[in-house]
Amino acid sequence: MELTDHVQLAFEENQRATLAAGERLQHPIALASQAMTGCLLEGGKVIVCGNAAAGLCAQYFTLLMQTHLQLPRPALPAICLSGNAAVLEAIAQDTGQHQVFANQLATLGQANDLLFTVCSESNDACLVEAVRVALDRDLRIVSLSGESSDELSALLGPEDIEINIAADNRQRTHEIQMLTIHSICDLIDKQLMGQ
Repeated sequence: MELTDHVQLAFEENQRATLAAGERLQHPIALASQAMTGCLLEGGKVIVCGNAAAGLCAQYFTLLMQTHLQLPRPALPAICLSGNAAVLEAIAQDTGQHQVFANQLATLGQANDLLFTVCSESNDACLVEAVRVALDRDLRIVSLSGESSDELSALLGPEDIEINIAADNRQRTHEIQMLTIHSICDLIDKQLMGQ
């Protein structure tokens, strides 16, 4: 197989996975955008976290909230718990790696805030602990996952929203997570700006 054939195959796989996910996920994505918009209108902030490549997605989401996707608008309050290496390392050394997000959320989370978790793999202990803190603080939760996360899913309540990509491989998962983040930000802008 030629290298160009591999490229074409990747684009075709992306197209199939994206179309299937779009049909399945349009409702939870719309609900997630409504929950985040409601949080912002009530004076809250979106607190987002994720590990590894999902951590980069979390940082990118925060970037889009604090700048904009397409429509010029004021910055929106969002904090990424994944971005400060010094804080993550200090918490991991003091209380353990599984507490790196929970510790920050316990410090920063307030009434009307929303926790947005992004993960590629199931049952990430850092995210499970963050969700537990969010539940203790009565924060609404949106979970964007790549695989079924039984432990994390079991913690979510009826008002929380799970967006489970369930793609065949990690590449397609990350591609669809980025499209999902774009969709959520676009819908938030439309709701806030009346477009």
